[in-house]
This record gives sequence, C-alpha cells and structure tokens, in this order.
Amino acid sequence: MFRQTLFIVFAAVFVTSCATTPPEPELTSDIVVIDEAQRADYWVTRQDGVYVKVNSRRPMPSGCGHVVLQYVIDSRGDVFNATVLESEPPGGFDRAALAQLTEWEYVPAESNPGRTPVQVTETVEFKTRDDC
Repeated sequence: MFRQTLFIVFAAVFVTSCATTPPEPELTSDIVVIDEAQRADYWVTRQDGVYVKVNSRRPMPSGCGHVVLQYVIDSRGDVFNATVLESEPPGGFDRAALAQLTEWEYVPAESNPGRTPVQVTETVEFKTRDDC
C-alpha cells in the first residue's frame, strides 16, 4: 500500500512539473511591424550567421533554399509566434529555420533604449553546397 501511494504521489509531481505553461511575451509598448532591413534599428543579434546542426534522423535537402519567417521579438529580446510564410523548396528547410530562430539572442540596438517589441518578416538563406 505504501509503495502504491508513493508511486501515485511521484507520478502526480512528475506530471505537474511537465505541464508548465510557456512564457508570455513581455511587451513594454505596442508591437511595431517592420521589415528585415529595419530590424537592426531595433534589435541586433549576437550571432554572425545561421549555422544549422544537421540531424541525421531528419536530413535537410541538399542544395539551396530560403525560408521567409515572421516572428515577434519581445521587450526581453525573446522570439515568439514564429511562423513560416514561404519556403523554397517547399517545406525543405522550415524546421531548421524555426529551430535556429529559437537559438538567436537579440539585444536592443542603441537606437532602441525603450526595448520596443517588433514583428519582423525575415528571409533566411540556406546553402548546403558550394555551387549555390
């Protein structure tokens, strides 16, 4: 009986710890809609480029491609609501682009001391061969 009770308590704690809600975006003001050329006026990333780790279970297509992403950068510099608007080849690099986007660390640009949140549409290029 004691083992059964202990197991039930352990299972309940485990299930509730796994059921955490995702964080909400922090918005210090209204979201400003911008294009990728304006992003550096609001937020800059610490990464120099996109380097995607290849998962052998889900290989990416070889060749060239791009993914157009739309996402929100909140007042903390965190990315939310990322969606794929377009991709070439269709669906080929979508998962890799979305996964890499979550790795980017944004810091406010000098011209954005108020940490204005933005919605940006940005194109990510992929080149898995040198002849692209």
